[in-house]
Amino acid sequence: MPLMLSCRKRDRPGRCTQRGGFAVAADDEPKIVAFIGAGCVGKTTLFEAYRRRFAGDSRVSFASESAKLYFSTHKIPDEDRFEAPAQGEIQAMALQAEQEACDRGRLVFADRCAIDYPIYVSAMGDTSGSLDLLSRAQPWLRRYLRIFLLDPTGIPFVQTAERRENAQMRTLLHREYLSFLQRHNISYRLLIGSVEQRMSDVDAELEKVFTADLRPDFR
Repeated sequence: MPLMLSCRKRDRPGRCTQRGGFAVAADDEPKIVAFIGAGCVGKTTLFEAYRRRFAGDSRVSFASESAKLYFSTHKIPDEDRFEAPAQGEIQAMALQAEQEACDRGRLVFADRCAIDYPIYVSAMGDTSGSLDLLSRAQPWLRRYLRIFLLDPTGIPFVQTAERRENAQMRTLLHREYLSFLQRHNISYRLLIGSVEQRMSDVDAELEKVFTADLRPDFR
């Protein structure tokens, strides 16, 4: 069944008591559901599907991918796009976008998140730069309710004007995602299959956290 969102009321700080509602944490702090992964694995497709699902619900907000905006406004040589300076600036933009989304809603869906950028830098062999970006992300990790890593298997690689990866690099980056998340003990869920299957898997994961009536219809 699709996930539906209703709202709980609090009777005292840190407690949500109204039955059948939406409470992401005991401290009532907004939480983030993040879709991460290499280029062209379906992150934005899934993100936009949830945006359509929750259209008009002021309790749910969205943080779009920052890299696309960054590279559209910054002239960065191709060989420097995945290096620490550029990725650090994108990470700062992403953190700001996620904070603004948290200010707007109680549940946030993010197209990429603060963890993507140290992984890209790590894939380029810059361990020090990667760890620096990871340290910037660490205080924010508690905000991530779930991190979903999208698997490229079965997803055709489509080259675009802004995309500098290719299918082979996508595979290598996915391996680095798996390795990095495991090395640093960052919890994640792997998503495979069609958009509908992925949404079903996301809904099933969220049902473990929320009450059973957090079920918006998929359209």
